[in-house]
Amino acid sequence: MTFPSLLLITFGMGALTAAAGHEEVRASYKEWYRTLSFRALIPFVMCVVIPISVALYVLQGDWFVLYLVDTQRVPSAVALVVFVFEGMLSPLGFAIGSALIRNERYLLVWLLGASCCLCAFLIPWLAPRRLFVVGTYTQFAKGYGLVNWLDTTAFALSAVSALALFGGASYLLLRVRNMVRR
Repeated sequence: MTFPSLLLITFGMGALTAAAGHEEVRASYKEWYRTLSFRALIPFVMCVVIPISVALYVLQGDWFVLYLVDTQRVPSAVALVVFVFEGMLSPLGFAIGSALIRNERYLLVWLLGASCCLCAFLIPWLAPRRLFVVGTYTQFAKGYGLVNWLDTTAFALSAVSALALFGGASYLLLRVRNMVRR
């Protein structure tokens, strides 16, 4: 899991949550942020997405951001603002999804959410040179001391975070879908 992938998944899960709770969103007179579907989305973002991002940033920061910035030089306040921005992508996706659902564009919401989540898995094919080696920003820039991704903790962290993200997302969508049917 890299940062661009998590950004896409976070936005897509907001839209998919709105789609899963489409009956409530369409029939409710309340604002989108007062629906039960939205209230189910917030714990997912706070307890699954943000912790995964912080853990990957702390343990393999340069790899996590695809060596686009030197994470050792990024002030922690800037990193905090970026994580808050990441957390706000799900409510943004939910708001856009809710607006589309209320305008009878239900299929478009599913396509938006699913395409964002699927595009997250295209990152390895878009940046294989950056993703399949692990080292520091300096090592990557100068081309020395890089280690194969499969031989590092980045692989284990990615596998565990992908499983946690998939499990949390599945539980969220099933919970919202079953909650709305009652």
